[in-house]
Amino acid sequence: MVIKVIGVSANLQLSHHAWCSTDPKDSGIKYGGIGAVNFPLVADLTKKQC
Repeated sequence: MVIKVIGVSANLQLSHHAWCSTDPKDSGIKYGGIGAVNFPLVADLTKKQC
């Protein structure tokens, strides 16, 4: 079985870049960093998928 993970949000690609560029250990909940991820993040600005 092959499973692929895709992150989808209604935020801009710039937000995704900021999340991935911010280390969660340094940011805490206040800044929302998730650090590097091994799956693609998709911006759904139309909110049809989110």
